[in-house]
Amino acid sequence: MKNTSCESLNGSFPKNDTIVLYNESEENNIQITYQCFDKREWGNLGSGLREIIYSNQYVPKDYTGDIFFIKSFVCNEEISYEATDIKDGKIKEYKFQRYSFNEKNNLLGKAYSDMSNILLENYKSANLHREMRYKSLYNKRRFGKIDLFFNNNNDLTNLIIDDNELLREGLVKNIMNHEAFLLKFQIID
Repeated sequence: MKNTSCESLNGSFPKNDTIVLYNESEENNIQITYQCFDKREWGNLGSGLREIIYSNQYVPKDYTGDIFFIKSFVCNEEISYEATDIKDGKIKEYKFQRYSFNEKNNLLGKAYSDMSNILLENYKSANLHREMRYKSLYNKRRFGKIDLFFNNNNDLTNLIIDDNELLREGLVKNIMNHEAFLLKFQIID
């Protein structure tokens, strides 16, 4: 991972944002929060997912969702991957794995598969249709249409935002250019 601080994660979304996905009746929302950290920002936060959850991020008692975290350890040439499943404000499942820089593709495959499964599970449980709307909670002018497509293995195969295809490889490359990446999915009733 490089220690960069670009303003945009890609052409569609900024480096940090909270996005709400909803159906036409504006019900059954999924809230997605993501943050990319450069070295300076990360140094001010702490070092682990649990610290982020309990020290820096408020988790309400009724929170149900999942949190993913990828962190680079440049001096050890390792990347850590943490995943937490939270139900009603309590941690249901916690996974922690470390990969060497040489195993980066294994890490990305594992993270992508986990995130796809969680998104599909939340997407189905929220009863969202294939085409849904999104809006940014930080930038009120950022809103539009989003389409998710899954294959038979439940992997997210295609993400189209406002009729522009978001390429997985480009998104992953931009994420890996940061010191750390945090992603939260939350079902909003």
